[in-house]
Amino acid sequence: MHPSLLLMEENGAKKALDGMGCHIYNYGNPATGCYFQKMCLRMIASGVIDGCGVDASQSSAREDQWKISKQAAEIWNAGHATMMRDLRARMGNAVLLGDAGSVGGSWGHLPDNADGIHAEHCRPTNDTVNALRRLAISRPGKIVECHYQTDN
Repeated sequence: MHPSLLLMEENGAKKALDGMGCHIYNYGNPATGCYFQKMCLRMIASGVIDGCGVDASQSSAREDQWKISKQAAEIWNAGHATMMRDLRARMGNAVLLGDAGSVGGSWGHLPDNADGIHAEHCRPTNDTVNALRRLAISRPGKIVECHYQTDN
């Protein structure tokens, strides 16, 4: 397993998974940000991809949720924010999209100069449309993608 997939804790390394069972990159390790950035920049350099999305850009490490120390959570949060800020600076004219749990959700660690977000769980309701309108007013010129979700 790549070392950046291990969340470091005082008692050693452990594989970290989020609530959906996905791996959590260890942004407390500077090599992890470099690893993620290299993947993105290589795709952009191919000429086929016009940007990158940072899934879970709105996420923050919480010691109770991930069962890690407060210090490990603070280091992860700082590394996560630094990775996205540095990536945006290295991308040139390519597009950087982050993730918000919902249309009105937090942009989290995503830098202000990111190009936009994709929002999870957009339902075809007046609440969604009104949230999109509020977002357009608060962040003019930003891209907002909605992932449609049925009520099932």
